[in-house]
Amino acid sequence: MNQSDQLSAILRTVAVKFEVSMDEILSPTRLRPVVYARHAYCYIAAKLLNAGHDNASFVSLQNIGRFINRDHTTVIHSSQKAAPDLIETDKKFSEVVNDCISLCLMATNAASVAFLDYKIAMLQEQLSILLEQRTALLTIEEKASLNRKSLSHA
Repeated sequence: MNQSDQLSAILRTVAVKFEVSMDEILSPTRLRPVVYARHAYCYIAAKLLNAGHDNASFVSLQNIGRFINRDHTTVIHSSQKAAPDLIETDKKFSEVVNDCISLCLMATNAASVAFLDYKIAMLQEQLSILLEQRTALLTIEEKASLNRKSLSHA
């Protein structure tokens, strides 16, 4: 999954779980349900995709914000202050965020499994081709050996 796909999956999950549209999250509206969903998106994206520079799925705060038409300071505020405060004080918000995180992790794991299955299939195909080439080479070697023997007896 590339960065855009990861961010899109998180945004879709948050929109569905918070019962707002993705367009509303991307809009400048400040209606409470939309703002909460936006905070959740920033928190989840930063948590799952910004775990550290050594993480293969690292996505910068700038890219997380840019995806929803915001700058990195919005992502910082949402992920480090607003969402954690809401998680601590609002049980429903906390439950929905945890559901979103679980769903996003399952989607990421499913995509990883599908990718690995694809890679295994490709490797199996390559192995099959190599085995065919090996068999062909052995057949050629056997024929060459028989020809050498028949020439030496003649």
